[in-house]
Amino acid sequence: MLRMGLRIGLAGALLAIAVSWALLGWSGLASAAVGALVAFGSSLVTVWMMHKTAALPPEMLFGLVLGGYILKLGALLVVMLTLRGVAVFDPVALGVTMLVTVLAWAAAEVIAFQRAKIPTVIPETRDEG
Repeated sequence: MLRMGLRIGLAGALLAIAVSWALLGWSGLASAAVGALVAFGSSLVTVWMMHKTAALPPEMLFGLVLGGYILKLGALLVVMLTLRGVAVFDPVALGVTMLVTVLAWAAAEVIAFQRAKIPTVIPETRDEG
């Protein structure tokens, strides 16, 4: 998932950065670059959490996933509030680039998951007797 995410996520980020630069100049480039970095950081944290929690029972896993999601949203809020007053940044370019990058990464994870050769549903075995 990581390699596929990096490839497709990078393509989406570079496309959004190029469009922002073409439409808004250096301000768009800087804003889109920061948006891409934040989105990549969020996606990499997700992959890291998946690796660290893969062996846990489902009851613990769901709690940790929710906690990680809340922490990522909190970090995103802090970044956005910090950059809110910076005149150089264009909030639309930053937000659109983050959205494009995260959606591209999510699409890459779906593709990688579909190509994986591991069972995703293990049927329950029945005891005969």
